[in-house]
Amino acid sequence: MPLEPKHNSLWERLKQGKGRKILSFLLLFSSILASLGGVAAFIYLFVLDWNVYWWILSPIIFALYQIPAVFLYWLRKNKL
Repeated sequence: MPLEPKHNSLWERLKQGKGRKILSFLLLFSSILASLGGVAAFIYLFVLDWNVYWWILSPIIFALYQIPAVFLYWLRKNKL
C-alpha cells in the first residue's frame, strides 16, 4: 500500500485562504521587480553604448528582458 502525503504541496496550500492573497501580492511584486530589472539591464548594457544597430534591435532586446516579468504576471492571473 503506497504512502500518501499528509499535506498538499506548498503551492496548493498557499492557494487557499489568506495564503492566496499573500501569494498574489508576492507574484505581483516580483513581476514588477523583474520588469524594473529588465529595464535597468537594457539601459546598462545597450543605451550607454548606443549605435544604429541597437536602434534597430532595441524593441526585440527590450521584449526579451521583459519575459520574466510577463511570466510572473501570467502565473498570478492564471494560476490563482
